[in-house]
Amino acid sequence: MTGSTWSVVGGSGFIGRSIVAELEKRHKAYSALSAPRLDVPRRSLKGDALRVASRDDVKRLTSQLAGTDVVVNAAGLARPGSAASGALYGANAFLPLVVAEAAQQAGVRRIIHLSSAAVQGRAASLDETMRLAPFSPYSESKAMGERLLMDWSGSHDAGERASLVIVRATSVQGHTRDTTDRLARLARSGFSSVASPGTQRTVVSSLQGLVDFVIAVGEAPGPVPGVVLQPWEGTTVSSVLRDAGNREPKVLPRRLCGVAVCLGYAATAVLGRRHAGAVRRVELMWFGQEQDASWARSIRLEREFISSDSSRGAP
Repeated sequence: MTGSTWSVVGGSGFIGRSIVAELEKRHKAYSALSAPRLDVPRRSLKGDALRVASRDDVKRLTSQLAGTDVVVNAAGLARPGSAASGALYGANAFLPLVVAEAAQQAGVRRIIHLSSAAVQGRAASLDETMRLAPFSPYSESKAMGERLLMDWSGSHDAGERASLVIVRATSVQGHTRDTTDRLARLARSGFSSVASPGTQRTVVSSLQGLVDFVIAVGEAPGPVPGVVLQPWEGTTVSSVLRDAGNREPKVLPRRLCGVAVCLGYAATAVLGRRHAGAVRRVELMWFGQEQDASWARSIRLEREFISSDSSRGAP
């Protein structure tokens, strides 16, 4: 799809505008579209959720997508600490369904939905399966969006529907993002620390890395799996904090970190899952997470990295 026309829903957002900028840099034909604001109660989001979709929203978006080959849904609420709300589920679970249906009606060839690796929660290794284990309202809203899209895809014959690809972004960092500012402040503080030995791989990634991956998915000439994972960029728990704070993080006893994380999750179970995201961020800072980006590796988009941390041996 090298000569394709692109549409980016949520083109003014953090990720969307970077995709738009890269498309312009590569001299691609594109349009940046605003996403409708949807407030949908969680209880309404079932397999037949499209029945409660606003016909006006689908109709309006369908007309805007006319002539588009590849549509990217980069819209949503990227707030890991959010409480459950109609706005959260509307943006992260229901809107993807509206975009898919509008794209289908407009004759779009490929739909790329930006999801989050958080849908697999505390899995030892992220992968490209539908094994979902959300742990917070935010991750649940993203997981629900994936399930609804898969149900939607399954309701159409393969030859009659657009190619749907769910891209699971990892922990994307970039200038102007609040999470990146918080990471930098943490990395400069006395709380900057990792679990021993500190060479664990981490899912922290760059905005440019995600943008390049999304465009590679859109331009792939052959079939792409329904779910693909953003590939690892060679970072470790120690290198991320070192680069962000310009100082070495403390290396803490692994068992002590494990006990602290368990206590943290126990507390969130009592106080409500809203705070589970904060505990998960500490867990990722200390222990990192493995990832198996099979499709990226199969087309040689995942490189082999050699860093001062990884050269000392895996944990």
